[in-house]
Amino acid sequence: MESKSIQGKTIAILIADGVNDYLFNITKHALEAEGASTRIIAMKPGSISAVKSKSIPVDYSVSTITPDAFDALYIPGGKKSVQYLSSQKDALEFVCSMYSAGKNIAVDDDGIELLEAACLNRKLSSLSNNELKANGIFIHSNAIPVVKHFIKAVAADYKLPELY
Repeated sequence: MESKSIQGKTIAILIADGVNDYLFNITKHALEAEGASTRIIAMKPGSISAVKSKSIPVDYSVSTITPDAFDALYIPGGKKSVQYLSSQKDALEFVCSMYSAGKNIAVDDDGIELLEAACLNRKLSSLSNNELKANGIFIHSNAIPVVKHFIKAVAADYKLPELY
């Protein structure tokens, strides 16, 4: 039996100015090392200023793409990035569409705020880790263990239940 991988999968990474480039880079490189393509999504074309490093080039504006183009979503932390995205209707609709379509979503601790603002009807803190994973949500402050679980879930092609 052939083992499943994320080879050929496309992962959206939603960011804004102030993104935590350390966790962004760890997760992006882990996904790409396993064969996935990553695409940087932001509110507008150009580049994004990260917390500590040089700018990050944007692949797509959130208003020009649909969730159908992606197999999963990663939302890096960074308070400024998450707060800005949480205030943007197009970003909220994109995240909600990914979640509603049953796509796996990984977020850093700060990204919880965006996920809750997008379309969740309750605080994620009210859910256990198993409930979160059953709904395709992976939350981490220590990137490596959660990225491995996220990669495994995306590779499994497990279609999560439609939630809306």
